[in-house]
Parts: sequence; structure tokens; C-alpha cells
Amino acid sequence: MDQPYLAWSDRPVVDARVTSVDVAELDYEDGGGRYLYAGRPFTGFCAVRYPDGGLRSLTGFTDGIEHGVTVGWHPDGRLRIYAETAESVYHGLVAEWDASGVLAHVSHYDLGLAVPDARSS
Repeated sequence: MDQPYLAWSDRPVVDARVTSVDVAELDYEDGGGRYLYAGRPFTGFCAVRYPDGGLRSLTGFTDGIEHGVTVGWHPDGRLRIYAETAESVYHGLVAEWDASGVLAHVSHYDLGLAVPDARSS
């Protein structure tokens, strides 16, 4: 299985290398359904942090819409979720880990619809 999430597993490295804005700096455009930064549709990564400052999640946006990857970490820095998105829905690989770091769930999506695992048929 392809494991693109490995590039995101080292939270301190990701935090140092990925430029992001804090979620509090984004505004939601009610009528347009987009996230804005300084009045314009946001493109880039949005960060959410734990109270101690540790990175909780990064979400990619293009033109104000969730697009790219969303990555989340448990408080101790272990991966919690890796999700590929397009047009604000899952599109591609979604992997989730439990608090002990065990890969608990892997699924694939096509524009928000779960794709059956070909190995289970």
C-alpha cells in the first residue's frame, strides 16, 4: 500500500516546514461557502493547535475550499488522521490511528463516496 502519510508523521518537522495560518485568522463566507483570509478566498494551510502550542491539525485549502490534505496528530505527536480531500469532501486515501499509534482504519473515497475495497470482494 502506498503510504503518503509517512511524510507527515514527524510533527515537529512538519510544523517547522509547512507555512500555515491559524484557524482564528480565517473567516467563513456564509453565502459563498468559502473560507477567507484578509477578505480573499484562502489558499494554503490552516493550523489548529493544542493549548500547549503543539500542532493539532493542518488542513489544505484552495480558493477558500478544503482541498489537498488534512493531517491531524494526537497530543503526544503521533498521527491521528491523514485524509486526502477535494472540493471539501474526502477524495483519495483516508487513514486513522488510535492513541497508541496503531493504524486503525484505512479507506478510499471518490469525491465523498466510499470506494469498496477490491480485496474484500
